[in-house]
Amino acid sequence: MNEEQIVEHARRVPRHVLSPALLESRNNVGKGIETLQVSKKAVLTSTSPPCFETHLSIASSASAIVKDALLVIWRNSVRAALSALWRKAGEITFQTA
Repeated sequence: MNEEQIVEHARRVPRHVLSPALLESRNNVGKGIETLQVSKKAVLTSTSPPCFETHLSIASSASAIVKDALLVIWRNSVRAALSALWRKAGEITFQTA
């Protein structure tokens, strides 16, 4: 999965499923990718030798933001799915009783 697909996947999660902290994480995914893309351009278009330490630092922080945000979104999705199953099981039990 490339960076654009990760951002698109993170943005598809419905807003009502996410808490304010998760919404901020989702927004940071895009910011992290934009930072990474800008740093790539800066390295490629620079006339002076690129500063690889800075580039790697920016890339690793963007990667960490993406990983953290996706983990939070995944956990929230699992909770929502389990909650829906629990409600459905309760409805079925109530109807058969």
